[in-house]
Amino acid sequence: MDYPNSVPSAGLVNGRFVDEDPFAGTPGSLIPASWGNGVTEEILSVIDGAKLTAAEGNNRQLLAAIMKLVDDASKRSGTISGLLGNANFSIPAASLTGTFKADELTVQSTVNGVGYRLQNFSKVINLGTTGAGGMDIGTAPANGFVALYAIYNSDTGDQSILAFNSTSTIAPGVYGGGKMPPGFNASALISVWATDATGKLKPGAQRGRKVFLQLAQAYRGTSLVSSLPLSISAIVPGNAFEINGEFVMFNNSSVLSFFNMVLNAGGGLGQQIASIKLEGGNSIGSNYLMPVIDPQKINITCESNSVAPIFEVYIGSYSFS
Repeated sequence: MDYPNSVPSAGLVNGRFVDEDPFAGTPGSLIPASWGNGVTEEILSVIDGAKLTAAEGNNRQLLAAIMKLVDDASKRSGTISGLLGNANFSIPAASLTGTFKADELTVQSTVNGVGYRLQNFSKVINLGTTGAGGMDIGTAPANGFVALYAIYNSDTGDQSILAFNSTSTIAPGVYGGGKMPPGFNASALISVWATDATGKLKPGAQRGRKVFLQLAQAYRGTSLVSSLPLSISAIVPGNAFEINGEFVMFNNSSVLSFFNMVLNAGGGLGQQIASIKLEGGNSIGSNYLMPVIDPQKINITCESNSVAPIFEVYIGSYSFS
């Protein structure tokens, strides 16, 4: 937008509007309709861009629109989705509902799309419903996993959570299930949670991107095995990249015996080991922390010269991406 220099009848002086001077007998400038309409359209486009409704009697809307646009722009992260600040999600007992909280999180329209920062996020998920605040479609899986997404409507500022059945898939960082509620155009994976036989959220607690479980047994055996692939799909989701917990060795014989247990993510990666001699009837437990490279699978080796060994592995938490 500029002064109407191309309109000779506007009567500009040195390219600017001037007032009439009755003493000097010089006329004042005229405002052409095209220029007046243009200025108005420029202002209205800013108001419309800020998603405000133009009101003829409100002479402070341009300022309000600019401030809103600046504020909205400041919330756009320009980074990947799913960044969580002080995330907190707790399910003390099996339930269809839970409240996910975060001081701040980021969402995106697509993997490489526009990003937004959401502050003071606190929303309820209810697996017994569908749409915003519930499952994206259908019912919650029994003995499976649901991926929870923060979803955002950039036009209205509405925020909510959407659950997606991720039992047999690795949930993407941005929702891609094709059932986004109307108006919502940005999302981010904020949790992946186990469900029980009735489709309820299992007890647990999440801090950041780490989920703490009630201790779950992943293995119990009495045989000697070497690099045995062990599925942990009943305990951790496909998005889990790290687990920790306990392994236990028990000498169920009556004589002193050698025990050795090794866990790794395959190819010796992230290896965890415990070796000891146990008197008959004694046991030992040890904690471990290891990566999960092949989704929902680790390797286990059990060695002993006991005639009655028992080996157990438990999982107490996982981190997800």
